[in-house]
Amino acid sequence: MESGLTAWISIGLSSIAAILAVFACRGVSFREWRSLAFWIPPVVIVWPSIALILGALPIASGVFRGDVVVFGLQVMPSVLVCLLLMARAVVERKRVGGVSALIVSAVVLVGGVFSVVAGQSLLHALVALAVVAGCAFVRNREARAIADALVISVAGMCVLLASYGLLLPGLAVRTDCQQNTAKCDLLGGFLSIGQESGSNAFGITLAMVAAFAVYRLRWSRAVMLTAAVCATILASGARLATACAAASCAIGLLAKARGGRTWAAVALSAATVASLIFAVVPFPPHSFTDRAILWGRARQMILDAPWFGHGLSFWVRDAATQPPPPRSYSPHNLWLDLGVAGGMIAVLVLVVAVLLGLWLSAPEARTGALLILTGIVVVGCFESTFMPFRINPVPAGMVVLLAYLSVNQRTGRLRGLLRRLGRAPAA
Repeated sequence: MESGLTAWISIGLSSIAAILAVFACRGVSFREWRSLAFWIPPVVIVWPSIALILGALPIASGVFRGDVVVFGLQVMPSVLVCLLLMARAVVERKRVGGVSALIVSAVVLVGGVFSVVAGQSLLHALVALAVVAGCAFVRNREARAIADALVISVAGMCVLLASYGLLLPGLAVRTDCQQNTAKCDLLGGFLSIGQESGSNAFGITLAMVAAFAVYRLRWSRAVMLTAAVCATILASGARLATACAAASCAIGLLAKARGGRTWAAVALSAATVASLIFAVVPFPPHSFTDRAILWGRARQMILDAPWFGHGLSFWVRDAATQPPPPRSYSPHNLWLDLGVAGGMIAVLVLVVAVLLGLWLSAPEARTGALLILTGIVVVGCFESTFMPFRINPVPAGMVVLLAYLSVNQRTGRLRGLLRRLGRAPAA
């Protein structure tokens, strides 16, 4: 009886959220679906969770066996879309791409080479390079396509969870809480996306991009989508991601008011300070559901290789050797993840790349870019929201940000910058 009640609570909550999300997106256009750029948000936001669900189906257990196969299933559409974007750029002889994405691509290339030399994953490096580089070559006239697709993808995540629960309740509903009783504190159970950390990644992904989607809609629909996103993540059992989503959606709503860009910049500054505090302050062990242990290990790894890091997939390989608790797939903080993978040099270059992309972006697109970045940093307080070695599904916000900065890049300002650099005297 208790298990049945749990099923109805979780499925009912997610179903209501899906209905709200569908109503919220009535004014969003699907007409740009023929554009390649339109497919970037769906393949990096929605598809990885679909792949996790497919991998968890009993009928697929003999096919999707092993982490490498599931990883390949998750990233295959992203890689395909981005390779097509690069091929199109070659055919059209596009000479300059999105500056932020190109700089990050260079960082990933150097880090990937170092990782392979150090005996780490070649697959991670190739996937990361393909996806990030592809984001540099969207067309300027595809800005509306990416924006609408991002809103549709947020609503699609709500519909996905409800559909999964309604169609396969026996597989989706979890009342054992995966050995984590905290997940059942509110609803007595949750709807599990795939296995292991799949539900957490689902909530993190949604929380990162929700602020932008809320900001794009008019007020009544924005409020409906806010409720839908928070209810959906709560039904998935990701409590911390629910709190991050609520904060991100609140920032998106605030940005709709007068002086919205200023509010977005203030929120980004506050989130950045908070994320740095969690990265550097030695909190007591077991704080924040054992994240403090991971943060301490990450700080020590950074001290061991402070400037250039350990390589893109070092943490994934090293996690198997870490003593419990806990063994984990990431350091669970934006800055610590970057520091372990690429060192302080990579952190600095990536920050400069994003700031340069914001400066080059069109004024009307700058608030949206700030909101995507704010979502990344808000969630980045407690999660690794930029993992260049794993483009699935957690760093979806950063992939979308790079594509958004590329598609809204002002070519006139870029040409002026290049001319000034060309006239600069040699050192």
